[in-house]
Amino acid sequence: MDRKARPKNKLGFAENIEVAKTYKISELTETDIMAFAPSYAGYYSDEGDTWTEETAYRRLHQMWSIEDSLCLKATIGNEIVAVATGYMEFFDVSSDYHIFEVLVLREYQNQGIGTALINKATECARAKGSACVSFESLDDARHQKLYKSLGFSVKKDLLFWKKEL
Repeated sequence: MDRKARPKNKLGFAENIEVAKTYKISELTETDIMAFAPSYAGYYSDEGDTWTEETAYRRLHQMWSIEDSLCLKATIGNEIVAVATGYMEFFDVSSDYHIFEVLVLREYQNQGIGTALINKATECARAKGSACVSFESLDDARHQKLYKSLGFSVKKDLLFWKKEL
């Protein structure tokens, strides 16, 4: 089928956009959340957190089900190897795309998948009228290098506030 003739999904791009020879990016579905929850839980549990498949499913579903969410997956064959989740945030005269999370499974990191997900999410957000993309991230050299290479800069007039309960 001709690329132009492919049916478009709600994000406005053809299903299974090829990133490299074996990586494909497409919209994250509710069915995908159940399939990816064990990998999500395992990833963060290996980091020292205490995720279960149930809490991972709940977290992913929460992000996916927010009104105006824009969530993507990267797959190799039928395996989901990475996800990017976020939503469109509307203001009086503009909208922003806010990324909740980008997670690339360890064995697939440093292969351009995270970059491809962020770039595709940015492209989709721009097509929906977003004026910018924002997110919070870990404060380490590796993440800073990646985000700077993608054209992001630290927003110096905002602080992230937290109160322990």
